Amino acid sequence: MKAAVLTAPERIDTVDGWAEPVCGPGEVMVETHGGGLCGTDLAGAAVRAGKTSIVLGSEYA
Repeated sequence: MKAAVLTAPERIDTVDGWAEPVCGPGEVMVETHGGGLCGTDLAGAAVRAGKTSIVLGSEYA
């Protein structure tokens, strides 16, 4: 799976081969055809400087 990941403080990269999510009890998986970053994702990346391996994206299509 391809993912937009915060790989370093204030650096977002596209990473191929990210693990597929697994559903737990009472959860469903929804297939999307695309995703995007919103202003909250970008502002949050700056705030979380120092924390990495965070998958970003909350705008789905």
